[in-house]
Amino acid sequence: MIFRPKNTFPRWLPGLLMLALCPPLWATGCGGDDDATLDAGPGRDATVDLMCSGEMPLEVGRCERSDGSECNGCEAGGMFEGAVGCTGDPGGPGIFVPIASGDEVSAVLGPQGSVMIIFGLRATGIDPGAMAAEWPRVEVRVVDRASGVQQAQWTNLHQEFTPDATVGGAFTAPLLFIVTMEQTPSQLIGHSLAVIGRARDKNGAGFCGATTARVARYIDM
Repeated sequence: MIFRPKNTFPRWLPGLLMLALCPPLWATGCGGDDDATLDAGPGRDATVDLMCSGEMPLEVGRCERSDGSECNGCEAGGMFEGAVGCTGDPGGPGIFVPIASGDEVSAVLGPQGSVMIIFGLRATGIDPGAMAAEWPRVEVRVVDRASGVQQAQWTNLHQEFTPDATVGGAFTAPLLFIVTMEQTPSQLIGHSLAVIGRARDKNGAGFCGATTARVARYIDM
């Protein structure tokens, strides 16, 4: 009889590790120290956070309106602002709210049927650039933690960052509409996701952050 120890390695981790190693967006290479370790801090997933060794901190978050309700794309600056399907008061611009590991997020169904999750990024020390051609390059990847399947890979070579409303010296991109591979929002409900974001400014400074989130509900436009 051959004893085979139980595999306790998270099934989602190999997929995310492959995505995290030398992402193609960064033509200058991975950087960092292979032996580096991070203090993940309270509310963070240490295993996921280790993938960002050697890069400056980047917070992954979600978007809220000033009244505390979740962004759905219809607010000022949203992808669907003014669209026929938008109902109710659109509210002001979205506000970045950090996602602690395991926090709940919502799925949104776009007007063309795409199932999306609205994420945001925030960094201190990033150079936002003076014009669109100088805006930071950004990448967000989402992996289902149970299956290891990549749910989304989103890149933008020129992403606008604006001064954060709550943290002095920080810049944020609170409304990133990340399209998933699912056909209906219900297919994401209850799933736990690993989310990793990266940004590189015009000076070559790299920023990285990761967290986990559970899709708890579906919200209408």
